[in-house]
Amino acid sequence: MDMELIFCYRLVIITALLFQSMAGLSKCLIEYNFLQQVFLTEEHALCLHYQSVAKFTYAANKGERDMPYLKVTTNLDISESDRSEFLKQASDTVSQMLSKPERYVLVEVCTGQNLSMSGTTDPVAYVELKSIGLPEKKTSGFSSDLCKFLQDALGLDPERVYIEFTDIPRHLWGWNNGTF
Repeated sequence: MDMELIFCYRLVIITALLFQSMAGLSKCLIEYNFLQQVFLTEEHALCLHYQSVAKFTYAANKGERDMPYLKVTTNLDISESDRSEFLKQASDTVSQMLSKPERYVLVEVCTGQNLSMSGTTDPVAYVELKSIGLPEKKTSGFSSDLCKFLQDALGLDPERVYIEFTDIPRHLWGWNNGTF
């Protein structure tokens, strides 16, 4: 490779890392071998650079909008004012937990529901957390975070909380007249 092609190659890598940093993405996939094989001409290298910018911009935006949805169903009665505060805290908790902008977090709380667990109607909650790209390896930690939040916010014993985690395929999650 001549010096200009090496420069273009490095420019693609730097661009990818910049978008990774700006978007807060945890992983950035760069196929170095593929990039090295493709750099046959200067024009092709420059074209690939612009394609990479578009690709990483798109990837950054997709990762940002993974639309987490938290639904808490409980047999507890929560006053209207407390419910509003609970929704705010839940939204912040999910945003922090998943490292997603809060503007894409959707939270629903259903209170005063007829729920029984272990043969009793003591305070209980059924929780659903759905998101595109929900990492299976982190669900144990998410469970701990959600149980702590529910214990602090509602006084729920973690042993009385069931949580369902769902990784939604991007094409099955609709928003803004389309899918992700």
